Amino acid sequence: MENINPNVGAGAGAGSNGESNEAVLKKLFDERGLKDDVYQEIVKAQLNELPVFSSMNESDLQRVSAPFPLGVCVKLRECVMEVKRLQKRQETISTPGCSKSRTKRPIDLVLIPNAEMIDLDNILDCHNGYLILEHYRVNGKLNKMTRTSLIKLIMDKVAANGSVLEVKNSWYKIIHEVASSKFPSEERLYDIYEKLISYTKYNMSKKKKRHNVQVNQTVETPEVDDGDTHVDDSVMQEAKLWLQTGVEPKEEVLRQWEQCFPLRHSEFRASTNERVSSMFEETSWPILGKPIGLDLIKYDFDRIFKPTTNIFKKWPLSKPKILEYARKEFKNNRNKALLTSYETNRNDLGFAKILSALLPPGFVCKKFRPNATHTERGFVQIVTTMNSINSEIQSYRTEMATFGLTVQPHVIVIKNDESISFLAYIDDGKLYATNSLLEAIDAVFKFTMVLQARYPPESKSVWIFIQKYYYEIQTDFDKDFTVCSNLIRYYTNLSSLILGKKFRFILFDVVL
Repeated sequence: MENINPNVGAGAGAGSNGESNEAVLKKLFDERGLKDDVYQEIVKAQLNELPVFSSMNESDLQRVSAPFPLGVCVKLRECVMEVKRLQKRQETISTPGCSKSRTKRPIDLVLIPNAEMIDLDNILDCHNGYLILEHYRVNGKLNKMTRTSLIKLIMDKVAANGSVLEVKNSWYKIIHEVASSKFPSEERLYDIYEKLISYTKYNMSKKKKRHNVQVNQTVETPEVDDGDTHVDDSVMQEAKLWLQTGVEPKEEVLRQWEQCFPLRHSEFRASTNERVSSMFEETSWPILGKPIGLDLIKYDFDRIFKPTTNIFKKWPLSKPKILEYARKEFKNNRNKALLTSYETNRNDLGFAKILSALLPPGFVCKKFRPNATHTERGFVQIVTTMNSINSEIQSYRTEMATFGLTVQPHVIVIKNDESISFLAYIDDGKLYATNSLLEAIDAVFKFTMVLQARYPPESKSVWIFIQKYYYEIQTDFDKDFTVCSNLIRYYTNLSSLILGKKFRFILFDVVL
């Protein structure tokens, strides 16, 4: 583009050369042959301020361009992307001498932190925050669990844009001061806070190391295949910007998705994924929330892991031997009833229940040892109607929160007398309809692996078995479950437990 001022979008939208919002937008429109009536439609919709214009999503674009030919929507989308690029360039220019990594990590620019930097009311505006507030309202004080949860929420926010190891001692008193202002009973407990903050910081850094991984194919740790040719960072950033608004045609979506794979893989790898939904945000990869999102995740999974087998091939073949093992292992009436029911119906849902009953995880934390119902729900949750999903998930979340746990990706089956349907639940509002139970399991597994999310603790043993046996993938961070090893050993007649390629995950050094 020529003569477009790169300094637009910093404030109200005027550039350093005095170009107004109108001048910048009209110049963009003229270059693309968009007539004045299109601009007037933008003004009518109050979208002519550059920050507002650049925030338009696909539905906004389609609504504004509805009176015009289809090509207008395409050209408007190009204009939105161009304004985003100009704004991004301005952000870089406005911080001269500041490296790229610095601009992303404001925490280490704060030498003297103060309480005003922590908006506790906003931090507590979440499910765990409500539990903390309710506990304090009823009891007039916090207990160890709610206090630890409070510190974790605050530190998540403080370290959101950098390393948790950057939360130095100067932050400790500030965190305690902020907590005491909201919960006066905490005022004299600084020593306890100091220990809990250090402990939480240690746990968070360990958790981040476990997730900051790079997938490699062999022990020699070659690089993940990022394509045959190097892709320039600016090209990948432009592809990401396109994907934040573009959803069609499918061929173009797939091309742009492939183009920015190295950038995306790096972002997924560097995330602790306390909330998977952060990857679906408008500034990240919102296209994952569209129906095509599942196909995109499958593309990444195949590119990272290059699987040689899958659950569709091995599930039917595994049934006879696993059922034989279940007949030997099942002693209580509940489990025997599962076998009886399966012999009658012989469907995949019945077999999934048997598999979860064979693989209890044991204690997942000090006060929680999941029972058979917990394990089954963390693998395949059964509800009766689509409308009941939210209430069932909320009940599930509340129960897990009492143990300091959260709801993780799993399968949901809607089953009643009239019909049965299958969903992959990834996070709040992130549901993908599938045609079968195996497709739902496959979707949940691939989302978890690609986004480096966590398996549900109450059914982790089942998901580890899915990973190791049905997909033949192992990582350096897999927890060893005796129940998994015993079942695999029985199935393979005591042969080697090395079931295929072993993927080595390499920890990245934390930059202090």
